[in-house]
Amino acid sequence: ETMGCFLSLFRDVFGRRPFPGAALCGRWEHRDAQLQLIRWAVDAPQDLVDFTSGQHSSVPHNDGLSVPPPNGSWSSPALVHAVLNAGSGEAGHEAEARAVLDHGASTYPEALVRSLCALRGAQGFSETPLYSSVLQSTLHPYFEPGGNRKSALVLVSLLWNHDSEVVLRACRQVYTLSPTLDTVQHLIRLVNAVNNGPRMLMEMRERELVFAVACVLGEKGELVLEDWIHEQLRGDSTFHSSSVLIQFLNRHSAAVVPKASLKPSSPPLSIESLTLLLKTLHRHASGNPGALNKCARLLEPVFRVHSGLAALFR
Repeated sequence: ETMGCFLSLFRDVFGRRPFPGAALCGRWEHRDAQLQLIRWAVDAPQDLVDFTSGQHSSVPHNDGLSVPPPNGSWSSPALVHAVLNAGSGEAGHEAEARAVLDHGASTYPEALVRSLCALRGAQGFSETPLYSSVLQSTLHPYFEPGGNRKSALVLVSLLWNHDSEVVLRACRQVYTLSPTLDTVQHLIRLVNAVNNGPRMLMEMRERELVFAVACVLGEKGELVLEDWIHEQLRGDSTFHSSSVLIQFLNRHSAAVVPKASLKPSSPPLSIESLTLLLKTLHRHASGNPGALNKCARLLEPVFRVHSGLAALFR
């Protein structure tokens, strides 16, 4: 009602022109009022509120993603920046700002992601926890196997040019929540679409996901798994690579199936790969009785399910 009265007054003074959305995009002293007005304005018809003109115009929309909001709201990096600013500081408006951004994520997620990407590196912008949280939660559905794969490929290419770590972080998050064969295959397809994507995926600090990718590539014949694992374990003086590999095996051993029976919901390795990994791990630990005993102890969850494999470490 208040916004309606304000627009009526604006039109009485300036005629039938729509209210310029740029007027909502600065730093306001009363941030709660700003957020309330923005929450109304983002869904307003373009003949009432327009974010597509002036110095705060929308980012181009020619990349094959879904249709942007008619009034250009979530396609405006300046608007998104204003909401992020309103939710920062000591004023205590982060929850209200997050609610406004979540509304954008639920209505025009691809436009919101594009605007968030455009802000990275922009003058006067610094990444905040709110920014990171909104970007990751909005991206998450596109990194899931059941998401819109065409849009996911476009978004990954767009993001990769701004900050590849955002893409890799989203890969780690999705794998952690759903560590299946289908998930890993989908992530491989996504990073294969960008320059240096496969190399950077295999060099990630999150090594358990890297082991999963290696197993999937090995099943497809695109990587010699035994040779690759040998390289990862060679010179593993701190036992770090071995412990991550054991963690990976313990996570998936209860549900592994033969390669011929793999399906999308299966773990990202087969019983054949599990056996090969255990043999390689044993070979690298066999010269060190302490390391061998440590492996055997840490692998007890695997051996409880696959008792026949325990003989490898006796």
